[in-house]
Amino acid sequence: MQTRHVGILIVVCVMLAGCGGDAAVGLPLFLYDHFPGTAIDASKWAVDTTGGGTVGVTGGLATLDINTAGGDMQSTLEFPPANVESVAGIRAVVTPIAYSEGGGSNVRFRLFMRAYKDSAIGGATGLISDIFAQMRIRAGVFEAMVSRCDDSACASTVIFGPQALGPVTLGQTYDLKLEWDGDTYFTFHVSSLGTASFDASVGGYANIGPPGAAKKLVEVNATSGAPTVGTMRAQVDWVGCRTVAATAC
Repeated sequence: MQTRHVGILIVVCVMLAGCGGDAAVGLPLFLYDHFPGTAIDASKWAVDTTGGGTVGVTGGLATLDINTAGGDMQSTLEFPPANVESVAGIRAVVTPIAYSEGGGSNVRFRLFMRAYKDSAIGGATGLISDIFAQMRIRAGVFEAMVSRCDDSACASTVIFGPQALGPVTLGQTYDLKLEWDGDTYFTFHVSSLGTASFDASVGGYANIGPPGAAKKLVEVNATSGAPTVGTMRAQVDWVGCRTVAATAC
């Protein structure tokens, strides 16, 4: 199979895994959504298609799609406020098919969570000092990252990574995991390629409480180009969820 970048289709089966340290690994996952019908269930997801992205449902699959030649764009499934703070990790089985980006753009599929707030900047109000992590596919590589919002608009500083976990082979299926222990410890895993971990407290990023805006999501997006240029598509099969307390969401 050719591995040149010509667009992207990612086939995804997503599950959310709770944390609370190693003891939480392997606990049951509870079905959250298997995308029946012909539309996203608005009681389970907040959908964001800023810039013209699309999200659709057919045949038990949610399709997230972006194709931009001149502006930022996203197709996002986000846990709504009633559920988001209880989710402690994300697991996704992903088959990348194709991908493209240009113009200095940042085009990616990612598992993302804004997890907690540290204490260092000016009273830590709003998004300032929120700590967030992502397990992503970008430019043919799996990457693990943890970052920190430096201002109210979340201009950010990377505090871990981006650490490459291995190359993406188009057409191959991977099991991705992004987990958080509820305090300061993050784990990233790609099946057949490896695992990375990061304890943010070692760098002085203590957990003083919930983030200014908790977000846990699965998305494709394109940002930061001049202009932003890229294409990406993902099909999400089913989603399961577990809270930190090992209960259904």
